Amino acid sequence: MSDWLKSFKIAYVNDDTELLLDLVENFDENSFKNLEEKQEAASLISHAIELLNKKQAQIQNEIKKLQSAKKYAL
Repeated sequence: MSDWLKSFKIAYVNDDTELLLDLVENFDENSFKNLEEKQEAASLISHAIELLNKKQAQIQNEIKKLQSAKKYAL
């Protein structure tokens, strides 16, 4: 298994979005040994995108809550 896959799996399990983004930005398909590893990487990236979209929605929700609280505080 490539080091990229190992690092990506660890980052995904730990919800380390910064590391996930860094790994995706530095993706090099030549670092994989075979087609199966490339397919696994593609699948992991898809799951990471879902995770990032969920986190983005959570952050947007928190911002809306803070904006609402700010209106009432003023």
